[in-house]
Amino acid sequence: MQHFELTHSIHAPIQKVWEAFTEMEQIIQWWIPKSLSIFSASMDFKVDGFFHYGIKSPEGYESWGKFTYREIAPHEKIVFTVHFSDEQGQITRHPISPNWPAEILNTINFHTDDQITTIHFSAIPFQATEIEIATFEASIDILKSGFQATFDQLDQFLKQESVIG
Repeated sequence: MQHFELTHSIHAPIQKVWEAFTEMEQIIQWWIPKSLSIFSASMDFKVDGFFHYGIKSPEGYESWGKFTYREIAPHEKIVFTVHFSDEQGQITRHPISPNWPAEILNTINFHTDDQITTIHFSAIPFQATEIEIATFEASIDILKSGFQATFDQLDQFLKQESVIG
């Protein structure tokens, strides 16, 4: 099975990057595509905790997503599953791609060298069928461009926070 992987370096101290991933008030400002907005969010950042959020398109279409945290090593690693959900946080199917995996296992490793933090992000279908795996693998290039844009938004967010020079 093919993993999706992306490495991104940010000129910011590890503490600020960590907070951007682990504090709800921060992650809601950069995690989703620019064209969308988060209209509801809740977070309990701990092992077996969650980040549950509702997003809205400019046309008014709403959908929900949820992370479930599986492993947390402060300033080093976050492992979580992510899935589309309903308003209560229960797993739902992708609204456009019915063969998209019901859950994706994401691993984020953080490395720091002075004021540069490197994020290594990887994702793989979790408990997926063969067709879900094939759908995921066929989408690797789309995932790369989407997550590169997400991490570019993280850069911009941290610049706004006066963290990056």
